[in-house]
Amino acid sequence: MGTTGIFSDAPYRELSALQEDMLRFAFDTCFCFQWSLFGNFVKARVLYLVDRGLLSPDICKELKKRERHTEAFLRLIDSGEVFGQSPFKSILPVQGWTPRFEECDIHDLDKIRKLRNQLVHAAGSAPTTIDRTDQHYERSMWVLRLFAGNLDQAVTAKMKSEADS
Repeated sequence: MGTTGIFSDAPYRELSALQEDMLRFAFDTCFCFQWSLFGNFVKARVLYLVDRGLLSPDICKELKKRERHTEAFLRLIDSGEVFGQSPFKSILPVQGWTPRFEECDIHDLDKIRKLRNQLVHAAGSAPTTIDRTDQHYERSMWVLRLFAGNLDQAVTAKMKSEADS
């Protein structure tokens, strides 16, 4: 509907911004869904280690305590106390003619988490300050993919080191 402009000259005032509304809905839905996938993956992988006692008892206790507090849970993982280093640090290629890279870290993850929360808690009152550009979405999704991969490698390494000992 948005592509064809089928409602662009509709007699109903409510449909006058249908194309923009559809794009906003699609962005919000995809963005929130991707964050949920990331958050569930991180918690499942880390709590797998907790359930098997592959982390120190103090760290296991602290992770369980923070399990339902996403920001605190991620901060503990970022602190390096869980894996010895943060899985939430990486480099990201920047599109363009000249090869460039930028660092991403927990601050980028915080921005994504806060945007997701803003989108979810602003339902019905479309916030106008949110950057819904393709570039912003793509960068955010790459950050989540990189960090999920880093975390998965850290969990796998932890499981392997425990199996070897």
